[in-house]
Amino acid sequence: MRVFPFYLLVILLAACSDRPEARFEPVDAKELGIDFENTLAENDTVNILQYEYLYNGGGVGVGDFDRNGLPDLFFSGNLVSSELYLQQLDGNFRKVTGPAGLTTERWCAGVLVGDIDGNGYEDLYLSVLHPGDERPSPNLLFLNQGPQGPDSIPRFQEVAAEAGIADPGFGTQAALLDYDRDGRLDLYVLNNSLENYPRTIAKGTDTLGRGASVDRLYRNITPPNGPLRFEPVDQLRTEGWGLGVGVQDFDRNGYPDLYIGNDFMSNDFLLLNREGTFTDVITDRMPHQSKNTMGVDIADLNNDGYPEIMTVDMLPDDNLRRKTMFPDIPFSQYAQEQRGGYNSQYVRNALQVNNRDGTFSDVALQAGVAATDWSWAPLLADFDNDGLRDIFVSNGYPRDVTDRDFIDYSQQVDMFGTQEARYQAVARALEEVGGVYQQDFIFRNEGDLRFTVTDWLPDDPTYANGAVTVDLDNDGDLDLVTNNINQPVRIYRNRSRELFPDSTHYLSVRLAGPAGNPDGLGATVYLVAGNLRLMAEQQRQRGYLSTLDARLHFGLGARTAIDSVVVEWPGGRRSVLTEVAVDHQITIPVAESMAPAPAAPPFFSAPAVVLTPENLDWLPRHEESGYTDFDRYALRLRDNSHGGPAMAVTRSGRLIFGGAAGQAVSVYDMASGAQVQSLPETEASEATQLLLFDYDGDGDEDLYVGNGSSEFISREEYFPDQLYVNEGDSFVLVTDVLPSLAVPTGAVAAADLEGDGDLDLFVGAREESGRYPLSPVSYVLRNDDGRFIVAEQVDAGMVTGAVWEDLDGDGRPDLATVGEYSSLRIFYNRPDGWVAQPVDPDLSGWWYSLTPNDLDGDGDTDLLAGNLGLNSLYSASPSQPLTVHADDYDGNGAIDPIVTAYLDGKNHPVHPRNTLARQLPSLKRQFPDYATYGTWTEQQMPALSEKGVRLEVREFRSAWFENRGDGTFQVHFLPPSGQTAPIRDAIATTLADGRPALLAVQNDYAIEVLNGRLDAGTGLAITLGAVGEPEVLPDYWSVRGDARSVVRWNDLFLVGFNDGRVAAYR
Repeated sequence: MRVFPFYLLVILLAACSDRPEARFEPVDAKELGIDFENTLAENDTVNILQYEYLYNGGGVGVGDFDRNGLPDLFFSGNLVSSELYLQQLDGNFRKVTGPAGLTTERWCAGVLVGDIDGNGYEDLYLSVLHPGDERPSPNLLFLNQGPQGPDSIPRFQEVAAEAGIADPGFGTQAALLDYDRDGRLDLYVLNNSLENYPRTIAKGTDTLGRGASVDRLYRNITPPNGPLRFEPVDQLRTEGWGLGVGVQDFDRNGYPDLYIGNDFMSNDFLLLNREGTFTDVITDRMPHQSKNTMGVDIADLNNDGYPEIMTVDMLPDDNLRRKTMFPDIPFSQYAQEQRGGYNSQYVRNALQVNNRDGTFSDVALQAGVAATDWSWAPLLADFDNDGLRDIFVSNGYPRDVTDRDFIDYSQQVDMFGTQEARYQAVARALEEVGGVYQQDFIFRNEGDLRFTVTDWLPDDPTYANGAVTVDLDNDGDLDLVTNNINQPVRIYRNRSRELFPDSTHYLSVRLAGPAGNPDGLGATVYLVAGNLRLMAEQQRQRGYLSTLDARLHFGLGARTAIDSVVVEWPGGRRSVLTEVAVDHQITIPVAESMAPAPAAPPFFSAPAVVLTPENLDWLPRHEESGYTDFDRYALRLRDNSHGGPAMAVTRSGRLIFGGAAGQAVSVYDMASGAQVQSLPETEASEATQLLLFDYDGDGDEDLYVGNGSSEFISREEYFPDQLYVNEGDSFVLVTDVLPSLAVPTGAVAAADLEGDGDLDLFVGAREESGRYPLSPVSYVLRNDDGRFIVAEQVDAGMVTGAVWEDLDGDGRPDLATVGEYSSLRIFYNRPDGWVAQPVDPDLSGWWYSLTPNDLDGDGDTDLLAGNLGLNSLYSASPSQPLTVHADDYDGNGAIDPIVTAYLDGKNHPVHPRNTLARQLPSLKRQFPDYATYGTWTEQQMPALSEKGVRLEVREFRSAWFENRGDGTFQVHFLPPSGQTAPIRDAIATTLADGRPALLAVQNDYAIEVLNGRLDAGTGLAITLGAVGEPEVLPDYWSVRGDARSVVRWNDLFLVGFNDGRVAAYR
């Protein structure tokens, strides 16, 4: 480590700090010689009211432009010139912009650094905007001619036009990649044009190349020893308001792919490269994405050898900002966006975990990284050198134009006065609103894709845009540099090596690639150190508007030896180094690589898929009617009208499939695939439960059809269930044997309760008709000589799952139930009557399913209970529960379910202001503006505590309940990988090694649109680990979509999807 002024300044600042152990310490950039400030002085022609991208800021570029071995810094300027600072041997920086020929007079945004012409010196390609001016303002290419003259300053020559890449679009950023694998670096140019219509409106996606915001791909056609030349490639046609670009070979076919982050309504793009041809596959590979995607970064966060994708958006992390940003998001608006060809998008960061099968699942909410406010640059890097990459996010915005009170005021002002008067009034109001002045975030990676917010950065709110990680002082840890608006550059020195030298070992790797790709872009580096496996692909354009250092950084923790470092070069060559020393920088030249490459060692375990999809074209499709609860009930967080499909399989190989409203229950022969029967009596209703049981004692399986769905709340004639007897070749409806129960069925189960040889029933009610979330009445029906009569009325809450099992070993079947806003309840069947007991009141949740099993093989019945999981906006604990308050608060005869949850340590309504006002217009007088509503808590709404029903959720985790043998249970929560989505159904199976297991299906798309659909689940295989805790087996099968049910016939597993086709796995 060099003790230069950079380090000495930190010591002086730390001496005055009240946080002496802060991992990052601020450095006064001006004292180092860096005086850049991206100053934006608003005026009558350049201001946020006339140019919505005024404060999108500038980027940072890291390079060794003078080749002295030290990283230099370049900052792009908007209304000021961009600047280049060369790091000197003493650690200070020297501004050389003018002599270097880099003074800019255009609005420069993205910074690309790389040796584009292959002369050994790093060049600069700057993306240029043209606010308020429709005339072309081409991007700039500055080729580095190397140090010249007595001052040894590198000279640059601007040749974008001559090279054919003076792109005239509304340039945001560009990236280098050898997309056609011809050994020359090509160029992807990201564009984002202003439009003459609001970009928040779902007008439909232009895919014909006519949009002003179509990106461009340029192929490098430079002849041998000839001048640099590019030509446009006519591949990209879909418009996208681009703000972020990431390059990575996702499918490992040797060709670089692209992730493009687009602002506003535009879908992001996941462009897979098949031998030089790009195809956007994001709709098939990602269930949803960020809505206003800004920066993008890509790296392996869980050390499984597959890269994750991080995109950032604008979701605030505090209640006041959320309530002043979101007025109301009607489901009808979301549905219109879907019809317009837009993918599901939500206003929050996305952390797309790689499922190792080509698909991705967003786990940002579960990981704790979804809300970082007005965010720009995500950077995935190992800041504490522990072997796990952490997350940095820059954020801030000088004018909060998303403040709904300001927006409402400006819309009212627009109705009166002259245009100039209206403009001045809005401008004054905007000054009063102020900015989103924010602290940047660093999240520490705790493993298992769990992150915690750190206090590693100083208390230093900024308006930070572009950012880079770089080891400026070459001491072995990554420092941070940000380009800020109307503020000096921020430099934060990382003190990890200084504070924790024994647990922060590292290796820095510089790749020396071939002449046409000197940084080795696209090469993958694997590192093995004991049980640590690390992977990094060399790509430098990362985060937002910025280019990182060419050196790859690997944190090693306390490990002091490296077994091997392997480089997979583009084109198939391989470099292998063994017994590498730690705590220094190594250079790996492609010239010393091997070709053809030897067999690759198993750096990471390959996906061990057991069940694979099987195409059976006869499988039925579930078709929803188009009804949704959200159109009728503004305050509901879940749509209980989308319950099916229910499925069952007979011993003889008949699949029984329960349709939605207007779709009759149908029967299929599994062997032939032929439909053999339809049950017309069920067509008008919606079959949500199917139960096969021997009703008449003749040894075959009869069919109980449970009807539900809140779609028929006002039409109770569609709720009564049906019973069909098995006549061998068909099911025949039996009438006058069931009582008329006008409740939607949430669960049904059969058992012989009296020991008289026939089967009785429990019918669990899903909700009380028209009075959600009040507790409905469920029923125990006694089989009395073939007729069922009500034997017991049961208060089991809003039931979603029920089983009869002898849970306490006394020979009598007991009843276990779960439901929404309830816990696992056991109704013990005693000789003197029923004894109801919740397993634990602190486990009240949004339970979805209940599956009996014997995972521990001890002969008694355990229970798997599927809950919401942890990957949602909602959180709950015994001390900070999520609560629904229900009553007719406005006296109009309808129940109003108001939900509150904790944020910032206080219990606030979860609903946006206008959503609540739609249901309760009278409340608008109590919160006349969004700012007032943003401060409201449960305590300030006395009606919530003075009247009505109060139900709590204290636990959202799914769990396995171990039966201790006496009917009491010990709860074991599933690991984090089992909490990514709700568990909707499960079925028992046996693994190849003989262990019992459960196969579970997941997800719920019927969730209000602020949270968005819960779609990260890909199916689970659950068994017990060596210490008796449940574990989830990775890659066992891949079940994506809104799965609701799973059944088995021989070795074939069938999964039913809501509003989708049944899928088969074998």
